[in-house]
Amino acid sequence: LTALPSVPSYILSANEIVSAKFNMYPNPATNVVNITNSENMLVEQVTVYDISGKQLTIQSFNNQIAIQLNVEDLASGTYMLHIQTNAGLAVKKLVKK
Repeated sequence: LTALPSVPSYILSANEIVSAKFNMYPNPATNVVNITNSENMLVEQVTVYDISGKQLTIQSFNNQIAIQLNVEDLASGTYMLHIQTNAGLAVKKLVKK
């Protein structure tokens, strides 16, 4: 038995590859979360889902590389952010304080 230091890219889905290129901070967040990426992917929109999969909000962005997402209206809990980009969909987990 051997262990690999990381998962080979051919095992990851396209969404997981895109998601890995995004940074999100602070996380846990209180009012605003910053979303950036090092690959200059353009963010078109962010859809926020609660942990049960219910869609809560959609915020559109004008193909920006770095965005600030206002989360102050969300209740404390865990959310999934679906970040639609020119390179595909990224999914990130956000914890709201």
